[in-house]
Amino acid sequence: MADITTMHDLLKLQQEANDLLAKRLEPMRAGKLPPADDLLADQATDIARVKAALENAIKQRDTVVKSWDDRISRLRARVAKLSREHKQADDLLQRTKKDDGTKKATPTKRPGNK
Repeated sequence: MADITTMHDLLKLQQEANDLLAKRLEPMRAGKLPPADDLLADQATDIARVKAALENAIKQRDTVVKSWDDRISRLRARVAKLSREHKQADDLLQRTKKDDGTKKATPTKRPGNK
């Protein structure tokens, strides 16, 4: 089953469904039941079509999940990096404040001042 990306794709799919339904209803309108072999063949075709659609859906889901997992991994790495940078900046600020506080608290002796 193909992806529907345009209105043309949707109309084509609708026409295919209408044709299939008309083909299946035709023997009933004539008052005769289709042979059992035909019914089984139709079911086998339906099963194959649905399996293909299922596999396609699984592939699409896996692609989307992988994309989101990659995005989450990148965002986690960025958060970790920014957190480290923030901690380093905060530590530097605290050391600078501490150094400024100790310089003001202990007067320095200058040569020539008695």
